[in-house]
Amino acid sequence: MPIDLNTLGTIASIASFILAFVFWWLASKQTENARRTLDEIKDKIMSWQEKMNTAAINLIEARPEVIAQKVSLEEAKNNSEFMSRIADVVEKLANEANAESTGYKMAIIRELLAHQKSMIVERDKIKADTIIAQQERKPKQEDNK
Repeated sequence: MPIDLNTLGTIASIASFILAFVFWWLASKQTENARRTLDEIKDKIMSWQEKMNTAAINLIEARPEVIAQKVSLEEAKNNSEFMSRIADVVEKLANEANAESTGYKMAIIRELLAHQKSMIVERDKIKADTIIAQQERKPKQEDNK
């Protein structure tokens, strides 16, 4: 039985085409699976990085130096506002002073100024105590290294 080469070539071409289509279809499925997997990995990594960044920021913000800086800034703002209000009150009391109310108004002014002085002295004392405590901790920490 003679084998026709044209028929055999046609069958081989058709088989090749079918195999190429099957390989293309399998490759596209694998590509889609790989893309989904990579997207999941990317999402996990981005989520992980976001959590790490948040944790790092929280650690930095929780450091005593950062907290102390924020507290000092708020304290300075409040003291500035308070000093401005006291200055306004003292100025008003001084302008309204007359022979009858001078002693009373001077007593109020004295109390306001004494209060402000005690606040400033107490704040500076707290700062000095904190600095001394930090200086005392430094040698102990260096000894532990």
